[in-house]
Amino acid sequence: FAGYVQYAEYRIHKFGSWGLWDNTAPGGGVSTGALQAWIDDGDELAKAVQADSFQVRYNLQCIPPFAADRANCSSSQANALLYDNFRIQVTSGVPAPIFGIFPGSVAMSMFVDGTIKGANCQTTPCWPGNRGSDIDPTGGTLHNIAVNDNWNAATGDSITVSVITGLRKNGMGINWKDGHDLTIAAGEDYQARHNGSYNAAFDFPRMIYRLFDPATKTWSAFDSCQIYANVSVAPTDTTILDSEYAINWPPDDKLRAGASLPGGFSINGNTTYASLRFLPRGTRMQYYFKGVDINGGTSYTFSSDNLAREVEDLPILPGVGGLRAPDIIEFRVLPSAYAPGPAGSLLAGKTDTPVLNLDGVYTTWAFGYDPVNQALRGLGVRNDRFRFLASGTTANHFGGHELPGKRPDRLSNFLPNYLEYPIADSLAKWYRIMIESSHTRTATVFNEQDATLAEQWWRRDTGSDQGDRCFFVSGDDMFNNLINSTTVDNTLQLSLAQNVFGVSSCANAWSDFSTVAFPTIDDRFSAPSAGPGLAAPGTFTYPIDGGCPGPNKFDALSKVGDANAVAVAFYSAPSSQTAGIAYSRELDNIADKDRSKALGYGFSIQFIRDPAVAPNTQNYTRSGAENRMRVLYKFLTSCRGQRTAAASDTGKCWPCPSPATSPGFTSMQADWAGQSAGFNTSTYGPLYPIQAGALATGVEVVEGEAAPRINKINGNFPNPFNPQTAIRFSSAQAGKGEIRIFSVGGQLVRTLRASVVSGANEVRWNGKRDDGTPLASGVYFYKIVFPNGQSFRAPSSLVLVK
Repeated sequence: FAGYVQYAEYRIHKFGSWGLWDNTAPGGGVSTGALQAWIDDGDELAKAVQADSFQVRYNLQCIPPFAADRANCSSSQANALLYDNFRIQVTSGVPAPIFGIFPGSVAMSMFVDGTIKGANCQTTPCWPGNRGSDIDPTGGTLHNIAVNDNWNAATGDSITVSVITGLRKNGMGINWKDGHDLTIAAGEDYQARHNGSYNAAFDFPRMIYRLFDPATKTWSAFDSCQIYANVSVAPTDTTILDSEYAINWPPDDKLRAGASLPGGFSINGNTTYASLRFLPRGTRMQYYFKGVDINGGTSYTFSSDNLAREVEDLPILPGVGGLRAPDIIEFRVLPSAYAPGPAGSLLAGKTDTPVLNLDGVYTTWAFGYDPVNQALRGLGVRNDRFRFLASGTTANHFGGHELPGKRPDRLSNFLPNYLEYPIADSLAKWYRIMIESSHTRTATVFNEQDATLAEQWWRRDTGSDQGDRCFFVSGDDMFNNLINSTTVDNTLQLSLAQNVFGVSSCANAWSDFSTVAFPTIDDRFSAPSAGPGLAAPGTFTYPIDGGCPGPNKFDALSKVGDANAVAVAFYSAPSSQTAGIAYSRELDNIADKDRSKALGYGFSIQFIRDPAVAPNTQNYTRSGAENRMRVLYKFLTSCRGQRTAAASDTGKCWPCPSPATSPGFTSMQADWAGQSAGFNTSTYGPLYPIQAGALATGVEVVEGEAAPRINKINGNFPNPFNPQTAIRFSSAQAGKGEIRIFSVGGQLVRTLRASVVSGANEVRWNGKRDDGTPLASGVYFYKIVFPNGQSFRAPSSLVLVK
């Protein structure tokens, strides 16, 4: 929250002159906020291929909305960032195209399906709001200003991807076929320009995708479409602006051809692309990209610049011998539609979920790793995930674009807000439980329209005895930003903090932050023995990771003067300041038994650790998954569902009881339906239909190891080899990894994808290309991309001898 962003730029000297400065990140992104730790970062400088020389410069820039008060950057710029260990590596040959996809430029989660009417939106399908399909305040002078579908990025109607190579200047080394030009039809004609150098012997860049039908709960076969160059034409040469390519929905080439969905597939009975401008509620799309250069060099990307790691059903890729995608980008229209849940579970026969995970910091979790999503999957809890893709000051959270007069500095392409369509009514109908975890690397996830929408949802009457409405938030600076903002009218955020979460005031630091990097939390709400009252002090404790080299401050909370607001979690002595507050209120029919419940913590759930793992070990930051699951387990099972007239439920357990066997890790993953007696459902009401033990996953937990794991390449054996060799390496953590094998000319010839375990690993290569063609005898090089995002080139080569 110093307010600075960091980015690096480079320029090349080629053809006798220096080019313009380009961001070293192909997607053009920046690093934001305060990790307060050393990280490794780096980029491939694709345009520098075959250049005479190049220069690199490193930059800090003040972005006032990223500052703590959203207006003033820290006066001490010297404390904002430290650099160390610069390194440049030059590799011979010409690599296949390099991708850059800024996370704010891919299709984001959506509630708009074209069927909900509102202001400026009386005839469906349409998009209500300031950039609706019938409203264009600029007169059509800006590119893709009007929204004509619900497949949108945070920055506009179309999504974009950078495809980069240094084979020719001005981006012309990519084998693009058609493009759009901002000077023609405001950039809306995707085939306004044609590439005279297009080589039909090779393919053009594509998006490859498959679709999910919410009616039949089935996936289509994969289909693909052209992506279009952002072209600028001058007398001297054609330029691909920012090496950028765009794609909208439905795909332009599919519409021009009057195409049907692949293999006779249908979505809610619609069989053509033209009939699906607005993808209906429950639709999913999984997609990735293909890049092709003028030499026929081909590469693929399955993620944006932030790894997705969000999909539980990664697809088998088309035409590559049964290989599963290592990752994939996904778009959803919420609420999702699911296959009926397993028999004998709470989800038995259910095709929906009342749980919404507001992943408001999707683009800032380390390596795309969301601890909330991890914990929910570990518990077997089905949840919809609203994936917020921030883009500077041009977008907000699930509340949509700015309210009138609130943020005059912003010009949003974002979702319509609650004034323009009845999103609060829809959310109240679809969901009973919401979860939000903030992060120290982002500004508040609740701006004005988000805060008031969240409060409207929480206050909605569920009906007489129709169940609780429950809200959980956590995050360092979450409440500080809600309560202490001074440069904007924070009336709505203040109301959310005080009237929903029972937090009257907040200090932007617990008292001992300067000397205690790892405070211990005494959590009396989440303790297994809690319910119907709080657990005894010291029953359930865990450290939270304050970071290095300077600890995070964490918020110290004070509760409102209401008997329904209770301090439930405390920082370690000597201060014992409040770290968490639980609030439970009757807001609807006072004669019924359900309530609106809220739980707020002044630290992010991602910082919860395992006390058995020492802070000075590398695995410390990955520990604590079971404790994170424990917190969410207690919150979720204390949110009770529809009561019956005969129930003796008082509605006042907060927290509520859980089974006596619950201290065990495995019991949290068992079917909760079979433990109803332990939850005291006859007294306090039933659980919501949210969980099935069969859906519980093994989470990436590395607890209490004596020595830290590291990323290390251990070479291959045998070497030389024929017909196969084993590539051996050690990984610091479990997850998805890749081994990329290159020829001496720098051509990527094979990508081996593997599920990597923490510790020793071995992946075998049979000397063949990705398409199965045997390679000739020779020397090959390889690079390993580890699950935590680090990548290293092997110090030795692979020698194939036939």
